[in-house]
Amino acid sequence: AGRDIETSSAGTYANADFPTPEPMVTVMQEEGIEGYTHRPRRLDTAMVEAATVILAMAHEHKENIVRNHPQAKDKTFLLMEFAAQGPKDIADPIGSGLETYRRCKDEIKTALAAVIRRLDNHD
Repeated sequence: AGRDIETSSAGTYANADFPTPEPMVTVMQEEGIEGYTHRPRRLDTAMVEAATVILAMAHEHKENIVRNHPQAKDKTFLLMEFAAQGPKDIADPIGSGLETYRRCKDEIKTALAAVIRRLDNHD
């Protein structure tokens, strides 16, 4: 505990002009996060170089990261894999309804709790 962890988000197919989906805003409000806005950005070489660990949501994303940034091979994992929950994808909720966003949030939240425990136990 007491670790300084910096996180950042970027996508493999991100489009900065894509507005924040309304179901995402609702899910964030349900989590107590008001005024949430998100502008997607594409993963670039500087981000890859700065990262200690890169966590991808799906196999397709992981493969894309390694294909475009071979130097990231040994530090890129599926989120669920890194969380010791198996090599499973977390489906992208874009274009889906509120319940799908909630399910996605729950999966990510559970996986991130496991990641934090793993990092806390790694010295």
